[in-house]
Amino acid sequence: MLQTAGGVSTGGLAATLTGGRPAGPVPRGSGLARCGRRCLRSGVSLTVAGLDVPPARGLAGTLSGPASLSSGAFSWRLAGCAPLTATQIEAGEDPLREIGLTLCPAAEPLVVVQGGRWRAAARFQDGKALITAAEARAQDVAGTFTGGGQGFDSAQVRITGGRVIDAAETRRFNPLLATGGLTLADGVWRGSVNAATPTGAPLGQIALTHAVASGRGEARIDASSLSFAADGLQPADLTPLAAFATEARGPAGFTGRFAWDKSGMTSDGRVATAGLDFTSPLGFVATLKGEVAFTSLAPLTTGPGQTLKVASIQSVVPLEMIEAAFTLGAEQLRISDAAFTAAKGRVTIEPISVPLDGKGVLKGVVTVAHLDLGELLASSPLADRMQVEAVVDGRLPFEYGPQGFRFLDGQLHAIQPGRVSIAREALSSVQAATGVETPVVPVPAPTADGPVNAIQDFAYQAMENLRFDTLEAGVDSADGRLGVRFHIKGEHDPKVAEVARVGLLDLLTGKAFQKRIPLPAKTPVDLTLDTSINFDELLAAWKRRWQDESPQPPRSDEVQP
Repeated sequence: MLQTAGGVSTGGLAATLTGGRPAGPVPRGSGLARCGRRCLRSGVSLTVAGLDVPPARGLAGTLSGPASLSSGAFSWRLAGCAPLTATQIEAGEDPLREIGLTLCPAAEPLVVVQGGRWRAAARFQDGKALITAAEARAQDVAGTFTGGGQGFDSAQVRITGGRVIDAAETRRFNPLLATGGLTLADGVWRGSVNAATPTGAPLGQIALTHAVASGRGEARIDASSLSFAADGLQPADLTPLAAFATEARGPAGFTGRFAWDKSGMTSDGRVATAGLDFTSPLGFVATLKGEVAFTSLAPLTTGPGQTLKVASIQSVVPLEMIEAAFTLGAEQLRISDAAFTAAKGRVTIEPISVPLDGKGVLKGVVTVAHLDLGELLASSPLADRMQVEAVVDGRLPFEYGPQGFRFLDGQLHAIQPGRVSIAREALSSVQAATGVETPVVPVPAPTADGPVNAIQDFAYQAMENLRFDTLEAGVDSADGRLGVRFHIKGEHDPKVAEVARVGLLDLLTGKAFQKRIPLPAKTPVDLTLDTSINFDELLAAWKRRWQDESPQPPRSDEVQP
């Protein structure tokens, strides 16, 4: 509808474009009429639904506002903010999908057309998109856009704020804040995005290029200069996968690349540290060194034989020279070699595959060589009741599943003679024999004021000062308890030998064995000892303590752009 008054014409235009690519340009000035030498004003409303305007596909939304035509120049301003959506951006394997934003008026008109050239300017907010290549989402993106030319010759996009969150099933990284800009020139988009933690700590930069005509482009990630400090940046700020590492100090770096063309998408990356110290659930870790090369970033996979080394872990039992070789696949982690030094011995985990979906039962084997059992027991709950001088080898099968961590029919054996000293209060359900021909005697736990049974007391004396020639131990788990069943053969070997004396009168009256009789030195001993600890409760207590002391990374809905 068009009206003229006082030499000025006013009216309105409504246009609707739907479906596919437009067949041709919309005729300039459609529905408008010239009004002498002065100007033409009109309210214009443009609705698009499922429109394809390369590189965007499936554009939908309604833009409305006043338009004017004066001296051969057409301009159109937005009356207010308007939501727009697009199904995807054509660039290789559709790296952006589910796109949406709110377009708002800028200081300049939305569109100006003059002399065969055009210029556009707008603000945008509430931007969002699914970044399919990286399995991530952009949210709350805000910024400005300017562009123009005879065709779509040049453009500038400035991102003043936004955040990127992980969209993978298993979260790999915590939310990131993003700012930056892109420029279109000579048919190629170029620019960079700066990434920071929710608290504003800078992390690195993503350099972007994309050729419009060929659909070929890449995103290069450079976070090679990260530095962790006890009162600064921490691994848990970056990824929940590193939440176990607290109070980290030292350098680390990550570089990566996503590349795309019309045939699809590829990616790779690298993470490395020259020396990182941190506190873990096992204790203080010094010093992690290594480099991991990823053959894909989505899904996260590595090449074979990646290695990491740790100088030491100050655990309850200090660990040293920790080395691991592994391969990360899309569905499982394959550990081909893992070993460390502990209690003067070498501990090795046989090759094992760990499913990444957390389902099923994980089974593996730990082998030990020349392990000092005395040093190991010295840091256990049995330390105040049992002292052992023994060096052992062995093999300990285990499994981890819905029932927790379990050892299954593990076996240890001493590789040389040694000594055992077990306090009486630690003993129950013990069987002992003082020689080959003496029957096995069950020994109950001692009581504070009960009568002395000399035969039982022989067994206690033997276990308080026992030198062994052979020691074997079975390690097994049942009903949440870790049981260790020792079988020891040796002889009573006290530091000070005592002489066994039995009075004739006591012997005649039957009281000889109702009092303590010293066990003669060198008496042969054959001992079976069952011990157990509540292993599940120990693990649960350790987990509760670690969770209470560990910082919790922010959830994505708690992060403000």
